[in-house]
Amino acid sequence: MRTLLLTLLLSFSAHAFEICGTAGSPAPSVIDDLTPAMDAVALMWWSVSPTQYENAVCKAHDVPDYDAWFGTLGNEGRRDKRIHGFRFEDQPKTLLDAFKDLTKNMEDRQSSCTNVLCAVDEVFGTPAGRKLLYIRARHGYNSSHLAFQNTRPLTETELNDILITLSDLPPDMMNIGRGGNQRMAMAAQGVVSSNNPLASADAAITFYDRWRTSPDPFNRRYGLFHEFGHNISEIRGNLDDSSEWRALTSCQVSTYGNTNNKEDFTESLVMYRFNGRGLQAKCPEKYAFLKARAFLGREYLDESQCN
Repeated sequence: MRTLLLTLLLSFSAHAFEICGTAGSPAPSVIDDLTPAMDAVALMWWSVSPTQYENAVCKAHDVPDYDAWFGTLGNEGRRDKRIHGFRFEDQPKTLLDAFKDLTKNMEDRQSSCTNVLCAVDEVFGTPAGRKLLYIRARHGYNSSHLAFQNTRPLTETELNDILITLSDLPPDMMNIGRGGNQRMAMAAQGVVSSNNPLASADAAITFYDRWRTSPDPFNRRYGLFHEFGHNISEIRGNLDDSSEWRALTSCQVSTYGNTNNKEDFTESLVMYRFNGRGLQAKCPEKYAFLKARAFLGREYLDESQCN
């Protein structure tokens, strides 16, 4: 996703590090001083500022309890199966399918593991393996570097960014990965988007160096939710290319959204999720369209709607 904001925020963060005199996190007072400027710069390009995003209604701030979710699978479709040398016994089909997808290009190996959780810990490390398994099994996205060519592993910080961003989706969109095994991977170092060499991520979903090197999690998470918007449009019947949506694009939500109707849709969708009252006031017809067609009636205007 190309953005002028990334460059500007990088310069703000670099300035903060210089003030602190270290390579660590800037002092809270420095962050407070920079926040208004960062918000103003963000709204020059995107539909939501860092402060609006962070303070949004029903906003996730922590990684979900993926181990608890694995426990909910219970006795669902349990079976024995051999995958890449692992001899699994009495495992949920959901986890077996996910492990097979995550290790698609892995050579067979010898292991004493007979359950999938043990296997992902062994192959990907702890806790990365379980996070990858949860992302694939729960959300339908495959973020494993063993599944795709010309990719590299995601870091713990990046996996956390993904998990938190996925948690901001409404329940009926939790499993939006196309076909249950959609690519969402980090490209090999130096690889750039063929459509836009300056992109940090794209709707494929592929992450590039610019996404990884961003100093602020807001950039990574906002960019990722924006790309989810393209997927949401698709699973709802290509809403971004509908005549109804095209008729609404005259009400502009961001500079980036003005690129075309597809980017306008995703930028509007991000604003609906993280600054719903702002979108409702600025573009009420867009708000009504997204409420009915994308979010199926779910709103994020006050805390009573979080559950």
